Amino acid sequence: MTVGDRHTAARRRDGTLWTFGYNPSGQLGLGDTAHRSSPVQVGNLSSWSEVAASLDHTVARRTDGTLWAFGANNSGFLGLGNTVDRSSPVQVGNLSSWSEVAGGTWHNLARRTDGTLWAFGANNFGQLGLGNTLDRSSPVQVGSLSSWSEVAGGTYNTIARRTDGTLWVGCPNRGGTSLNPILGFGPKISLPIFRIVGDIPAESRKHFKLF
Repeated sequence: MTVGDRHTAARRRDGTLWTFGYNPSGQLGLGDTAHRSSPVQVGNLSSWSEVAASLDHTVARRTDGTLWAFGANNSGFLGLGNTVDRSSPVQVGNLSSWSEVAGGTWHNLARRTDGTLWAFGANNFGQLGLGNTLDRSSPVQVGSLSSWSEVAGGTYNTIARRTDGTLWVGCPNRGGTSLNPILGFGPKISLPIFRIVGDIPAESRKHFKLF
């Protein structure tokens, strides 16, 4: 189960996908913008393996490794190469090698089976980790590494773990806020590229769980 701002998406054991809640941008994926007060099945497929609800859009992965998105598409949230809202699931590109998907508030992250990390959507604070602050409407690879093992997105930040146990972050680090001790960086700086979070003991990193 995953919760967006005012909508919820859940996957059943049989692989079907269900959504309910607020739906002004089609984030429920039901082909319309009507709100739902109880769970409704998204299509008739039973091959959904993962789902991530964001502010007003949803991204999901199927068992065949394809990536799908629906809902609001400002700044290219959906990764479809445009900014058109979608009220039904639309495939993101044509790859079938996605192994993980994670949603931020206005951006999304996805990891492929080869260990590469990809990002798309809003990037006003450098949360995509691409070295700039340009929004991206299609998935773009984060760096050239193929050793990413887990990723999670927040409002203006992204945090990811590599196979060597190191923890990396791409986000603004606003001085004087609660972000500083969490990110392990000093005074007010912007981090448009991924930086390693220091001073985390190796044993702690090994068992660190992103959520």
